[in-house]
This record gives sequence, structure tokens and C-alpha cells, in this order.
Amino acid sequence: MDCQETQESILDSLVESLATERYLSMENHLAGCETCSNFAKVHRTLDSRLAAAIPQGPISPAFRTALRKRIQRDPEALWPDFLPDVAHLAGCALVIALSVLLLPFNSRSVLLVGLVFTSGTYFLQAALRSGDGVGV
Repeated sequence: MDCQETQESILDSLVESLATERYLSMENHLAGCETCSNFAKVHRTLDSRLAAAIPQGPISPAFRTALRKRIQRDPEALWPDFLPDVAHLAGCALVIALSVLLLPFNSRSVLLVGLVFTSGTYFLQAALRSGDGVGV
């Protein structure tokens, strides 16, 4: 078990019982990793302090199950991540095609300008999307 898996197991162990194999694997890792041992100590201390300061009301198992399912659902999964790229490129292709047919300019010039514009706006879109960490 690596540090990330161990730390996830530590956090999971604060709210539920771990399977024996996972618990033993976590404990074995904690025995040899000072970073994860400190992580466990801090989070267990914090958990006990919060439990003492804030009394826990009764929560039904059905509520916990429903909450976990709701948390695991990804609201962005309704649309594929590549959809903005496809929409952008399709829109630009449509505008370029209409421009070639309707504008009184040389079609090669219109295609070249359209491709340059499409490339520039596509990279701008990609930069903006990667800058905030959220898919647009």
C-alpha cells in the first residue's frame, strides 16, 4: 500500500470499519512510514476533538448509503469532457464553409484565415479550461 492509499484508508477508518486485510495493510504501512504515521495521528486527534465538541445525532445507515452514492456521482459526467472541443471545432468548420461560399474573397484566403482563427481560439479555450481546473 502506498502513501496515498494509506491516507485514504486512514480517513475511511474514521467513519467506518475497514476490512481486515485493508486495515492490516494500512497498519503495516504506518509502522514504516513517519509521514503517514503523523497524518494518522493528526487526523485521529482532530476526529476525537470534533467528536467531543460536536455531539453526533442519530444517522440511519440508509442515509449514509444514499449520501455516499450521491457524493460518488459526478455531475459533470452527464456531458463528455470533449464536448466543448467538438462544439468549437464544428462551429468553426461551419462558419468557414459558409464564409468560403458567401464572401467575395479568394477561398484559399478565407480557409487560411479560418484555420488560423480556429487554431488560435481552440488553444485559448484549452488554456482557459486548464487554468481553472474545471471543464468548460
